[in-house]
Amino acid sequence: MKLPEAYFDLLDAPVNGLLATVMSSGAPQVSPVWFLRDGDEILVSSVGGRLRERHVSANPSVAFTVVDPRNLMRYIEIRGTMTVTADPTASTRDAVCRKHGFEDGTAFDKPGTPRITLRLTPTFVVEH
Repeated sequence: MKLPEAYFDLLDAPVNGLLATVMSSGAPQVSPVWFLRDGDEILVSSVGGRLRERHVSANPSVAFTVVDPRNLMRYIEIRGTMTVTADPTASTRDAVCRKHGFEDGTAFDKPGTPRITLRLTPTFVVEH
């Protein structure tokens, strides 16, 4: 599914998104995250082994919402499936950090911290 171009300005801006995953109990869990649009997919970098990775590995169904900070009535919700891949060079982390004004993400991790990339492939989009 294609993401609507009318929201690329928001998805490409240095703003937070809200990532909802499903816990083992079946309850939702929502976290604010930095992210990067990669064509029609959304990338999130995370430290490997955290709850977010376990949630997505057990149940890849997620929802992701970004609210426009300039117009709080404008938002996009992206529902879909998320895959987990290793990011041994932290390239996703660094790209996300550059989007937010940092040279890279080395200031956020101790050396040797394992990184993963969470890739959201949309199946349904709500535009508002």
